[in-house]
Amino acid sequence: MQRVQVKGPTVMKIWISLVVASMSAVSAVAQEMPDEKWRSYFEPGKEGTERVFVFHGLAKFEVKERAKVVETIDGKEWLRWVNTFKGSPFNSAPKDSLTRVDEAGLWSRIDDGRVELMVPRPLKVGQVWKSGDVELTFRGIEVFDTFDKVVEGCAVVSGKLPDGGAVTRYYAPGRGFIARVVTGEEPSSKILKELAGE
Repeated sequence: MQRVQVKGPTVMKIWISLVVASMSAVSAVAQEMPDEKWRSYFEPGKEGTERVFVFHGLAKFEVKERAKVVETIDGKEWLRWVNTFKGSPFNSAPKDSLTRVDEAGLWSRIDDGRVELMVPRPLKVGQVWKSGDVELTFRGIEVFDTFDKVVEGCAVVSGKLPDGGAVTRYYAPGRGFIARVVTGEEPSSKILKELAGE
């Protein structure tokens, strides 16, 4: 029988590896966003709420949203937003959108009646879900750095668009949705036109 002698530094390396591994496991569990924090990022507001966000893509323009009224559709309450556009290269006529929050997450209702999950609840870093035909991922809390300003502590959701582009959405605590960045020429122009109601 051969005797193996373990020296001090080797034992220390094993111990450090075990500690780091256990910390990683705790960190992975701790990545679920607490519900109160989730609501500060994603809850849309109430009647009378106003917010401004910026669209970045082929063109940069501002979208101002005002929560107009709560409507009941198919037995569920939806908040109707009126969107107006400043600096849009397309039609700048106001456009309405509908959102609601429930125990499963933040939902959006499309003009044709389709309902899409914008952000699930609860939410974990790295979580992936489908919103319509786009697969989205919660990247975590990051800085949104624009040419205009830096916004600290943004919740970031990103995904690949079906026609090859990518979309990244930024949500600020206490403000909600603040920016959408789209890359890829065709997807950008398509989304710009959708935002403008064309």
